Amino acid sequence: MTAYSQKWCIVGFIDRTAKGSLFLASEWPLHCTIAPAFGVDAEAPEVIEVFRDIKFNIRRKRVASHEVVWGATRANLVEANEDLLFQHQAVINSFLPLGIKFVESHYTGENNTPHVTAQRSGRVQEGEQFTLKSVGLIDMFPDDNHRMRQVVELIELV
Repeated sequence: MTAYSQKWCIVGFIDRTAKGSLFLASEWPLHCTIAPAFGVDAEAPEVIEVFRDIKFNIRRKRVASHEVVWGATRANLVEANEDLLFQHQAVINSFLPLGIKFVESHYTGENNTPHVTAQRSGRVQEGEQFTLKSVGLIDMFPDDNHRMRQVVELIELV
C-alpha cells in the first residue's frame, strides 16, 4: 500500500467477533466507534503494532441513551462516556507519529460523540446495558474491496 491509501477504523464490539472476520460494509456487527475512518502514512504491520500498544481501559458496563438521527444514520448515544472520549483521544495520540488523518475530522476530538449505530444485525435500545467485549482494528478496504470490511487485529476486553 502507498501512503494514506489504506483506511482504518477502531471499534468496540458489543457482540463477540473474531479476528479475521470479513463482512460486507452494509453488515457490520454491533459496535461502538472509538475512532472513525482514518488513514496513516504507514503500512499495515506498523499500524497493527501501534494498535497493539494502545491500552484500552473501557471494560465497564454501559447504558444506551436516547436515539439520534444523523442524516440516514440512526444511533443511540452512550451514557457516562468520559472513558470512551479519553480512549478516542488516546488512539489519536498513538497514531499522531504516523500522520493520522480522519476521513471526517469534524467527528473527532472535541466533536466525538460515543454512540452505537443501528445495524441490520441489531441495535441497542434506550436504557439497555451492554459491555464492549473486544476492540478491533478494521481494514476498511481489504484486498482493495470497498464493499468489504475485515477485523485485522482484535484485543479481547472480557
